Amino acid sequence: MTATPAPEHSATGPQPMNAHQPGSAHQPVVQRTRVLVPRGGEPGDRLAAAVEAAGFAPRIVPLISFVPPEDPGPLQLGLRDIDAGAFDWLILTSERTVDALLGHTSP
Repeated sequence: MTATPAPEHSATGPQPMNAHQPGSAHQPVVQRTRVLVPRGGEPGDRLAAAVEAAGFAPRIVPLISFVPPEDPGPLQLGLRDIDAGAFDWLILTSERTVDALLGHTSP
């Protein structure tokens, strides 16, 4: 039977066995963990900054891109219906959707 060493302890509580002082051959897990940020632009930059502030290494890799519709007619018709009160509710679940709709409305 082989004994397993107990985890190291510090004033902040138990530390993983591979958590060593910065600058040593082994970095703490959080300092070497890469985090995928699957969106670009301003939202991706904000998320990447938060990830980096938490000690992780963000990697911005936009997985989709947003482009205007080839035919904006159906979108404009739908926006006119919304403006005319054809719907009781409109729920938007994406910051990108809000931006897209605002880009197609008249002042």
